[in-house]
Amino acid sequence: MGIHRQRGATPQAPATPMRPAGSGGVAPSASLPLLHDGSPSRRRGVSRSTPRRSERDPTQYPDRLLGHGVLFLGIDTATSTASLALARPGEVVREEILSERSAHARDLLVRLETLLASTDVAVRNLRGVGVTLGPGSFTGVRVGMATAKGLAYALDVPLVGLSTLEALARAGLRVAGSLPGGVAAVLDAGRGEVYAARFRFAGGRLERLEEDRSWPPAQFLAALLPGMPLVGDGVRTLGPEAAAIGRDLPLIHPGPPLAGVVALHAAGAIGPGMQYRPGTLRPNYIRPFDTEAARGPARKE
Repeated sequence: MGIHRQRGATPQAPATPMRPAGSGGVAPSASLPLLHDGSPSRRRGVSRSTPRRSERDPTQYPDRLLGHGVLFLGIDTATSTASLALARPGEVVREEILSERSAHARDLLVRLETLLASTDVAVRNLRGVGVTLGPGSFTGVRVGMATAKGLAYALDVPLVGLSTLEALARAGLRVAGSLPGGVAAVLDAGRGEVYAARFRFAGGRLERLEEDRSWPPAQFLAALLPGMPLVGDGVRTLGPEAAAIGRDLPLIHPGPPLAGVVALHAAGAIGPGMQYRPGTLRPNYIRPFDTEAARGPARKE
């Protein structure tokens, strides 16, 4: 697929808007519903029904499952194009865009159950979980991370995270095929700004040109190299400023699904013998004051 060049235009993202923010997810230790293979989730005070990896009978839990091989789950609810995916090393087996970004982790687990059933994969056969860490929707980041942590804890499988902007850059390469001039990943950050970072590909590897941060449109466009393509819905925020200065914005895609590249990242990052380690992942909100605003005013004792 090619790159579409637009001058100060406002591309329309295919995703549906997020439903109003609610409680913002659940804690990793909260109870999770039964999944389609009948394996109950892990809870405090409840005996573990799914054996630890060291206790599993290799004849009962084969690493080659229904022709799919070892599978890893990818979760993204940080962007407007929320998605789930299953991958094995080097290949995305199935990726599904969610019809609307879930406001609660329980809804996301129902969609996961459907995904697993469609591929004849039991949840206990997942070998690891990957999730986008942000930046992105505050509620979406919390929902995705709570769900990923809860699943990894319940199944005793490793958990890894990936910056949403880095996932966007990888998805851009997946869409375009090659990006010799690098790519800028941009997300709408609200308040008239964008979350953005620029990347380049060297020797087949992705390299950052800066850390994730929020930018005013004029400042980001001044830093953007001429001809560098963009990926992500932040292009809509940049559009008016780009039009005002007559700047072309080469666009790869306004909102590609990210769960596939997140699952591929998990497949590459999770090695033999790795286990779930609680407390190792932290959300990447970029603007902490936004998280405080979303929680509401602090109580006075």
